[in-house]
Formats: sequence, C-alpha cells, structure tokens
Amino acid sequence: MRQRLATIEDHLNSLSNELDSLKRQGDQLIIREILGAYDAIEDAIKSKNAETISSRLRFAEESLLRNTNLDPELTTLGQKNSLWMIYSHLGLAFVAGLREDAHIAVSHLLRIFIIDPRTARQKLIKEFYCEYFEPTFSATNETYQAKLAALDEELPQLEVAIKDIIKIGGLIAAALIPKFLSVGTYLLLGETARMNIQKALSLPPERAAKEIVSVIRSYRRLVLSGDYERTLDGECTALALKMLKEI
Repeated sequence: MRQRLATIEDHLNSLSNELDSLKRQGDQLIIREILGAYDAIEDAIKSKNAETISSRLRFAEESLLRNTNLDPELTTLGQKNSLWMIYSHLGLAFVAGLREDAHIAVSHLLRIFIIDPRTARQKLIKEFYCEYFEPTFSATNETYQAKLAALDEELPQLEVAIKDIIKIGGLIAAALIPKFLSVGTYLLLGETARMNIQKALSLPPERAAKEIVSVIRSYRRLVLSGDYERTLDGECTALALKMLKEI
C-alpha cells in the first residue's frame, strides 16, 4: 500500500507541474478546479487523519466530476476541453484507487481511452495501455511492421531508378522526377521536401538519388505512422467501450 501511494504521489507531482505550466497561460475556473482537486488528493495521501482524508477526497471528487462532461469540441486556455476531461477522469481514478475501489478506478481509466485514446496510450497512462490494450493489437502492430519492411525493400530499387533518371540531366530530369513519383505523391511531400528534391538534382547522380530517396522515405514513413496511429485510436476506443460494458 505504501509503495502504491508513493507511485500515485509521484504521478500526481508530475501532473500538477504540467497543469501549473498550463495555468500560466491564463486563469480559468476549469483549471483552478482541476488543480485544486489534485492538491486535495495530495493532501489525502499525506494525511493520517481519516476524516481529513475523506473530506479531501470528497472535495477532489466533486471538483473533478464537474469537468468530465465538458464540450470536447470547445477549447479552454488554448487546449481542447478533451484534455481537461481526461485529466479529470485520471484524478477520479486516483480518488477511487485511494478508496480501494478498483472497479470505479478502472472505469475512469477506460473513459480516458474513449475521450482521447492517443494521449492515453502515448503519455497519460502508458503502463495501463501496455498491460491491457497492446497485447490485443498484435495483428495491427504486425501489419504496420510489415509495411515498414516492405518500404525498406522497395527503396533501393527506387534509388537505382531515380539515379538513372538524374543521369539524363537538366530540365528533363527535373520534369521526370515528379511524374516518376506520381504527381499526387510529389505534391503531398510538402513544399520543403519538394525544394530539397529540386536542390538534390544539382548533385552527382548517386548522391542526388540518395537524398531524394531519403525525403521519400521520411514522407512514406510519416504516412504509414499516421495510418497506424489512427487505426490504434479506433481500436483503443472500441476496446475501451467493450471493457466498460463488461466491468
């Protein structure tokens, strides 16, 4: 129990520092209530008086519950309200944990995944994700890794083909490269990437081909990563909803 309290306190300190940093951007009732709730949870952890612990946890619970049903499409202090909602649910999970109510604690953690699955798994409750969510997504992870491997296998052949085009030289090569990559892909690379490709055309063919393929690799990996993260978002939300119904 003591070790669990120490872990919760460490997590609270980190979150409180982040919330304090966000509060410096402006003073709003929402952030004041959430910060006040986290302070109350810390008070409860440090106190040895049962009445004080109960009253501080009750105060924290009431303050956090008021901020779990915000409009997620609106913003407060430049942040989507979904951020404040997941901080509120995390605080409520702490409250439930300190009351040794695992059922309620888990229900709040699952609601975080429903509101913002990406922040939940990448930052806020990574340990929970790794233990209860990630093992069920093995097929998605394998598909993503297979696509990355296929990309790495494809690029050397692409490099050779681009080098042959560059050897033609001049404006012809500059015109052929976008068509070779497909105009749609070329435009999606972004202005900076396209400029880098054009600059690379002035280099010796072998080096130019490597530079261009490097730009393409970065773009393609970014696309694959975005698709992968969006897929995980959907799978996390669906699993969280399923688990919430079952607990």
